[in-house]
Amino acid sequence: PIPIVSFRVGECKILGLACLFIDIAMLAGATVLCYIAVMPPNNKRPGKNMTSDSLHTLRFLPVGLDVRRKNCLIVGGGGVGTRKALTLRRAGAIVTVISPTVAAELAEQIAAGRIRWQQDSFREDHLRGAFLVVAATDDEALNAEVVRLAAQAGALVCDASSAQRSQVIFGALLELDDVTIAVFSDGRDPARARRTRDEIANLVAGGRKSKPRPSTAISEEQRKPLIE
Repeated sequence: PIPIVSFRVGECKILGLACLFIDIAMLAGATVLCYIAVMPPNNKRPGKNMTSDSLHTLRFLPVGLDVRRKNCLIVGGGGVGTRKALTLRRAGAIVTVISPTVAAELAEQIAAGRIRWQQDSFREDHLRGAFLVVAATDDEALNAEVVRLAAQAGALVCDASSAQRSQVIFGALLELDDVTIAVFSDGRDPARARRTRDEIANLVAGGRKSKPRPSTAISEEQRKPLIE
């Protein structure tokens, strides 16, 4: 069996140690699964007078999700929908986009047969058989309705305009040759997640023949302050 090393980093101050750990684990032949959970600035260290109720509680659990050959539905064919669709397709999902129009980059993938497109406005029957539904339109009320109906239908849901309405969020991804690092801010501050991702990239870039690659999912955070 392939050894897997998994750990969680709670504070940016120990990113250097985390990156050193990644390099050591990789040299030892391990497959590294690393989640970086960025805590809010006012997070306090546990002290003797602190109760468990006063400790920071994660809104989202950073986990890996196997979407290979799963039906994933993206409602919205703009920039956000495109990036979500590309990320899911790269993970092996069967991706269908519901939208009257799609962005040029997404249209290329559709033409190549990699992503399906239903040129239509969203209807409830589109949800049939969906494992994961992403609401990624520029209409917040429509996004809310999509995730409400999708959750009722038993699908996992992600609302690109609201972490509170989401069951799933997309982390800020950094891809190395044999390691993928996901940085989460628990849906609070995607820009901070991106900055942390960049800091990690700088720390691990030294001595590597190939530079770390920010995933396509990251550009969403660079352009618009939505959830991860």
